[in-house]
Amino acid sequence: MKEAASKFLSKKRIAVAGVSRESGGAHGGNPVYLRLRDRGYDVYAVNPNADQVEGDSAYPNLGTIPGGIEAVVIATHPKVAPTIVQECIDLGIHHVWMHRGPGGGSVNHEA
Repeated sequence: MKEAASKFLSKKRIAVAGVSRESGGAHGGNPVYLRLRDRGYDVYAVNPNADQVEGDSAYPNLGTIPGGIEAVVIATHPKVAPTIVQECIDLGIHHVWMHRGPGGGSVNHEA
């Protein structure tokens, strides 16, 4: 697990799917997004219902992020996770981290 995390964190352009519109929210995606941003990663928020999150631009899906990305953290509702995994496959993104928040987090056996 440690090796997988190190490999994931070696990427610089990371999207976080499931960042809430509410700034500083305790929602699973927000703390992950903020921590990556604070540590100097080029991090991109994905939320189809927001233009901005945490003071930064938000994107409706992975394919709309300018310049593409190297890795994705999925911190969405489990029902949405398979769609995001499929988008990663379609875009050739091989580094995907499914964040487990309170309850089941993004865990979805289909994904």
